[in-house]
Amino acid sequence: MTLAWRSPTSPKSHQWAFKQWRRGMLVRQGEDWVPGDGELHKSALAEIPLGGGKTLTAIEEMLELVLAHVPNAQILVLCRHANRRTVWGEQLPQHAPGLPFTILDTPRKQRLKLLQEAPIDQPMVWIHSHEDLPGFGNELAKYHWDMMVIDECAAFRTAGAARTMLLTRPNLTNVLRLDGDVRLAMSGMPMVKHPLDLYPILRWLGAWKGNKQEFTDRFLMEIVDRGVPKLIVKDEPALLALLATVRFQVPRSAVHSMPRTWRYDRLAMPKWQRDDYRRIQRDLRTRYTDADGSVIESEIRSRLSELLRLHQVAAGFEAIDSERWVWHNDNAKTRHLIDVVMPELDGERAIIWCVFQAEAMNVARMLRDAGHDSVEFHGGLTERENQAGYERWKRDPSVQCFVSTLAKGSLGLNLPEASATVYHSRTFNTEHVAQSLERNVRITSTHESVRVIVIEAEGTVDQHVSRIVGDDFRRAAALTSLDLKAVLGE
Repeated sequence: MTLAWRSPTSPKSHQWAFKQWRRGMLVRQGEDWVPGDGELHKSALAEIPLGGGKTLTAIEEMLELVLAHVPNAQILVLCRHANRRTVWGEQLPQHAPGLPFTILDTPRKQRLKLLQEAPIDQPMVWIHSHEDLPGFGNELAKYHWDMMVIDECAAFRTAGAARTMLLTRPNLTNVLRLDGDVRLAMSGMPMVKHPLDLYPILRWLGAWKGNKQEFTDRFLMEIVDRGVPKLIVKDEPALLALLATVRFQVPRSAVHSMPRTWRYDRLAMPKWQRDDYRRIQRDLRTRYTDADGSVIESEIRSRLSELLRLHQVAAGFEAIDSERWVWHNDNAKTRHLIDVVMPELDGERAIIWCVFQAEAMNVARMLRDAGHDSVEFHGGLTERENQAGYERWKRDPSVQCFVSTLAKGSLGLNLPEASATVYHSRTFNTEHVAQSLERNVRITSTHESVRVIVIEAEGTVDQHVSRIVGDDFRRAAALTSLDLKAVLGE
């Protein structure tokens, strides 16, 4: 079999290896590649590190299908909402010039009209978001797809989520039936936080034919840990063997040789911040109990309320009452960022990550007041304003800081111009943490190294966040190619 690379962009070695592996020309034997048996992998889970060219890898497969096998192929891409235009809309014309594509982000009636009126004698790539799948999946199921790609398939790992149910129960919902030639699941981040998270994507790829209960019975067992029932893997070799039938893994070292230097800056809070934090702790310990100490609200509500309010104070807000908050310029993290971190980053460009919108707005304001030109990217701005800030960052090297919330900016942005990543605050969301770390570690990055600085208020929820995030990533590393040094600095 003779293979051609059909994209005008030259492949990286791991991208070319994936193409050969999928056609059975190569198989992994330990750390080496050896000639394969020629058996095509019609279903594939490509675990390529974030920033390693997953999109190009998938586009090359599309070109192969259209140019060599099915000239009028209909291809469905399911991707994150944030990636529809900033990733797929930009890279398809670059890597597959002339291949028609339609981004299905219009109102429902217009989407239906686009699908119904599309010519069937020419190829087309249809791009639809994960998030909007539950509301439009039944319509997509009415069409034959010669190829389906799930970009960042880790978003489907929660077996009970509505979007995941559409993949794992095609016999019941008739959604996204798999008559096509190729199924690609692309993952750049940890596939699992829990072993059961592997079930949905293995079911979609056809590697596992049974239902969730059968998957649980085969591979998992229940134990009681500190009085809480937990599922753990009981047959790891068998689960890894099942994964191996569809999995193509690329270690981070094969994509990025750029090292990261990590630092955790733990700070004592000023008196107002420390007093505010302790007052909220006292209030929340008594808020949900009556005179005789009986709990009158659920423990989970109390716990979540406590974490949110304490997280806000640690970030730099002062609590007026349970509903009203004001930003306080004299907080530990922002003062440290401006007085200590920014002088260290003299001549470098940095991404500053925040959890809250108002936090990002005020941090950017204070950076500008201190003479550090900064742009903002968060949900408090319109899409046009965010795009303008992003474009200014790209074209103007004098902009030193890109200040964003993790929820808004950690997906879909390429920021290779930054040599530093600074966390003014962090979140429990491991996807946001993993994605945010890779915004400036891309194939196109030119820095020799990247520094990561995590700013924490000492003795606060910040350390709790770091511990929980670390535990999640360590669990993921047990069953995936996750590089713990890349995401935890250890």
